[in-house]
Amino acid sequence: MPKNHAAKERRIDGRGVPGVLAWASLAVVLQSFVGPVLVAQQVTLPLPEYRSLRARAFPPPEPPPEPPAPTAFESAALEVVVGEASARVTYSLDVALYGQGWQSLPLPAVGSFVAADFGAIEGRIAEGSERSVLVRGEGVQRLTLEAVLPLERDESATRPTWRLDLGLPSAAVVSGVLRAGDLVKQVEASDGAVVTPLSADGSGGGWSFVGTPGGVAHFVLSGEATVPERSLLPLRFEATSATALGVSHTRLGLHAWVGVRVLQGELSRLDLPLPEGFEVVAVDGESVAGWDLEAGELRITPLVPVRDSFAVAIELAGPPETELPSPVVAPTGAVRSLIATKVGVEGDGLLTLVDPGAGRRPDARQDERLPQAFLAAPGEPFLVSEGEAPPRWRVTWAEGTQVLAAQVDRLLVHYLVGEAGSGHLELWATVRNTGTETLSLELPPAAELLTARRDGVPLVPGRGPGGWVVPLSARSGPQIVYVAALVPVALPEGAGELSLALPKLSAPASRVEVRLALPPGRGYRLADGARAGSAAPPAPAPAARQEVSTLSRQLLGSAAGAAAEWVTPAPVPPGYATVEAAWSALSSAPPPVVVQVERERSRWRWQ
Repeated sequence: MPKNHAAKERRIDGRGVPGVLAWASLAVVLQSFVGPVLVAQQVTLPLPEYRSLRARAFPPPEPPPEPPAPTAFESAALEVVVGEASARVTYSLDVALYGQGWQSLPLPAVGSFVAADFGAIEGRIAEGSERSVLVRGEGVQRLTLEAVLPLERDESATRPTWRLDLGLPSAAVVSGVLRAGDLVKQVEASDGAVVTPLSADGSGGGWSFVGTPGGVAHFVLSGEATVPERSLLPLRFEATSATALGVSHTRLGLHAWVGVRVLQGELSRLDLPLPEGFEVVAVDGESVAGWDLEAGELRITPLVPVRDSFAVAIELAGPPETELPSPVVAPTGAVRSLIATKVGVEGDGLLTLVDPGAGRRPDARQDERLPQAFLAAPGEPFLVSEGEAPPRWRVTWAEGTQVLAAQVDRLLVHYLVGEAGSGHLELWATVRNTGTETLSLELPPAAELLTARRDGVPLVPGRGPGGWVVPLSARSGPQIVYVAALVPVALPEGAGELSLALPKLSAPASRVEVRLALPPGRGYRLADGARAGSAAPPAPAPAARQEVSTLSRQLLGSAAGAAAEWVTPAPVPPGYATVEAAWSALSSAPPPVVVQVERERSRWRWQ
């Protein structure tokens, strides 16, 4: 073997021996460190420290929490057995007891407790200002109590009827069963109780119910009907009748209010004898289907037969008289009637009571039954009985007075004048009608009518010898006629006079008010300074009174039920000048309004 190779082997062997020794010494060192961890050792501690460590390792159990309440009234199941004069009630109460000692549970204050079963716990019923049961024990317990409740017979009912007041415990859930004999056919409950028959057809004499805890449920037990229902009995009703008569120079206006309360049966028609000489103007009522006249008797038919109450308002008219009795409109066939009447004068007449007859003044209790519209009407009310003589009156009119069929209390005219030789005319006339059917309006020459309304309701005027003819309502109260038209206006180019014609009426106007809206760039003043005044805005139209019945509105359609819409005056354009005039004169042809027109430069020179 060559020398180099032998030397090499020796070097390897020499280096390998020290390596083995190194690994062996490392294992000894590691064993010296790992040895104390892997081998179990015994530790000795002082006794106080040991006990402290043991108490921390095994802590005592926490005490149970205190109950939120010493008792819990969980549920109550009731069984009610109805007898002939009383009912026996069995209360099955589930109660959870948590507190120590005696616990108090409230009991219903209705009925008499006659027996109690407390099971495995102690208990007794405490009678005092507040009835309760006292129990002592633990856990969930079942208590059984028995009570007797009286039955109250309703003698006024048309069928056998009993009333039962059942006290309910203050439990979380209250339910029960009511059992009755064959005599009871129907059970109704109120005040928080709900009743359901045990059988699907409602027979069997058993009903289940649930109620409000802590309350008193009221039960009504009904048997077979022994007499017919109230609606099947012969008709009996009582009536309240009030009539207010308004006397004027040209006519008699009678307003009647009739109310009926049905006691038994059904009212399918109301018969009202009319005073002699009066004609029907309007019949109004929410449930009126129609009316007819036969042999001086007004027959009113309701929409459906009436079982409770029925009311109607009637308007009549008659020729003028100077001596007359208080008219009465009362239904025939009423078992009891309250009849009131009064008379008032419209105008300059003097009313005198000639003979009071059987009339008497109503007291406060009777006034409460009369309609407010009757109490607000002019005149002194009198009560009369059916068939008795009503009071008689005499009317004395002032001598030398002129009888007017119609009168315009206020005539308001608005003129809006433009630069192109035309003007927009608006007219409001407040008319009181006492005996005419129309109002004639003669507009300025070459005027073009745009629209017309009465009390806000559109209408189509006719043509007559006196100009346009507007129909008036038959009532004597104020009504407002509105007319709008285009009128040619000759506006002077420079300084001069502007004459604006006013409409002529068939009835005299007591007061005339005019508002002129004139173009800018000039000065304006009234030629007659004595007429200077303020023209107030037009008053709203009064509520249109219904002059047709419900049946008539259905037959006439939209023509009878046109919606009322109040027309506001046309606004004054910016920059326009306003001139107002007002004067009082009982005249049907007011003179034109004359305005002095000045140039703008001339007006500033004199300021």
